[in-house]
Amino acid sequence: MNIWDVAWKCELTFELLVFSFLMCRHFGKKSFFWLRAAAGSGICLFGSVLLVSNTTTMWESIPGIIMIFLLSMLTMVFCYENPVREILFVSIAAYITQIVLYSVFILLQTFLEISSGISFIVLYALLLAIAIAIVLHFMEKRISETGHVTVHPGFLLILLVTAGLIDTVFKFYMVDHMLGVETKEIFAAWKLFSMVACLLLLMVQFGTLKRNSISAQKQQLEDLLYKKQQQYELSRKNMELINIKCHDLKHWFQRLQGLSGSAYEKEAKEIQKALTIYDSMFQTGNQILDTILTEKKLYCEYNKINMTCIAEGEKLDFLSESEICSLFGNIVDNAVTAVSHLEEEKRTINILVRTRGNFLSIHEENYFEGELKKTADGFETTKKDKEHHGFGLKSIRMITENYHGNMSVTAEDGIFNINILIPLPIEK
Repeated sequence: MNIWDVAWKCELTFELLVFSFLMCRHFGKKSFFWLRAAAGSGICLFGSVLLVSNTTTMWESIPGIIMIFLLSMLTMVFCYENPVREILFVSIAAYITQIVLYSVFILLQTFLEISSGISFIVLYALLLAIAIAIVLHFMEKRISETGHVTVHPGFLLILLVTAGLIDTVFKFYMVDHMLGVETKEIFAAWKLFSMVACLLLLMVQFGTLKRNSISAQKQQLEDLLYKKQQQYELSRKNMELINIKCHDLKHWFQRLQGLSGSAYEKEAKEIQKALTIYDSMFQTGNQILDTILTEKKLYCEYNKINMTCIAEGEKLDFLSESEICSLFGNIVDNAVTAVSHLEEEKRTINILVRTRGNFLSIHEENYFEGELKKTADGFETTKKDKEHHGFGLKSIRMITENYHGNMSVTAEDGIFNINILIPLPIEK
């Protein structure tokens, strides 16, 4: 066996490693990543030479292919910090992609009658470049967008076994064994079937990933709605108790002030000023909105943030309690996060809720600093823990779209804006 034959025996391993590393591009890398990658890849390539170089039949190559797959997957585990389930997803996608690439190559090689030489190398390099572009543009992008792979390992193993059966075992039985002879045309026809079947497997794999990701995000948003509603109930009870106590305290203080004379006038004014904070309770026409805004206002006052709101609260009656809590709670929380570290004159939050024709209009604006990364739902969270944050805008968008509304988010010239338009229900 010459060097060229040995190199071609490493084709499967090489493609598996290339596609796996590309799909893991946004995974967390372990320390000494490049050293780990070089060592793992070297072991895989050396192992492929030992395992596949002396095979002559299909049955003999199956254990070698299994070992090569396991070695490439272990290399990814050795290099990346992500869970094994996510690396298994990537390794299976890389393996199926490799089958598709090899099938296309065989089909074109057969059709163009290319068996060796420069044309053989150029054809392979061109197809590999196209495959890499597809992996980066579609597969790796989809994996990075979902954040975390939520596909069940059992389902992934079914995909792996199916791909292996299509590429090896079925071929042995249906082509070699049943027909007893393998011609160029029969082999090309089998590779065409293998290519189409594996493309369908990739569609199923990444379609399942997208569907599970949407379901997981929906569940997280529903949990967020529930937590916001629970927070509102607690805030409402606290606000009622505080207002009762402050109302009684204010009357008691007025009587005490008349008895104390001017000796305590300065201290009396300070206490009076503190008590007036609780008189700033919002009266928008919607009790739920009043409670949320009042609680947020108290927090803003304490942190020297100026929050203003003009709202036709009575127009929100078609929204549920949890939706109002989540909608305005997330709007204000995001704004507070954005302005809390700014200089005092820029710590302002302005909210306007009004009707425009047959639409409910919600507008919020605040200052911000830094660079915001655009996403499908608005902008990426600036918090470090992106796994458990960044659902505020998604929740706002989900509620808006539930009522066939539209939400737009802009961040220009240091000013962040949210604009929401929701069709008002037709009064019967």
